[in-house]
Amino acid sequence: MNRPSARSEPRATDAKAAWDDLNERIESTQLMVPGEWEASDSGASACGTSGAQWGITRLGPGASADDRTRIIARIETAWKDNGWEPTRSTFGGDAPGLQLRYPAGGVFDDGFFVEIGITEYGSSIQAQTPCAQGDVNVLNDEQYAYEHQDTTRLPSAGPSS
Repeated sequence: MNRPSARSEPRATDAKAAWDDLNERIESTQLMVPGEWEASDSGASACGTSGAQWGITRLGPGASADDRTRIIARIETAWKDNGWEPTRSTFGGDAPGLQLRYPAGGVFDDGFFVEIGITEYGSSIQAQTPCAQGDVNVLNDEQYAYEHQDTTRLPSAGPSS
């Protein structure tokens, strides 16, 4: 599946640029859901013949049903401004909520996807950078993703006494 885009993509030879670009967009998305967020992002993983990519996982606050609708609409507009065409859906169970996902299912050929789900109890964002040239060992040794994001890392607090 090829991903259309209204903007230029990160340089295909630069996994760091792919991380910086997607992380900035995810952190901008987080700002649209008021409250504290925590990161549980992956280390770089190998892809393609000499590429690297990261999984991004962010956990945040919940929102009331009315607020979810407003927040998801705002995020949908911002994501469309990114050149993404997200699909909106609802989910049920013990914690019903709203979700945006791009693409609607699976991942693009380069591995990219992004989704956010919001319930009364919490929010989660999951995404994966496109596969781009990069040395996984070097990127993980220098902890590139860890050092180049502004979200608190999990666990955020030590055990309580």
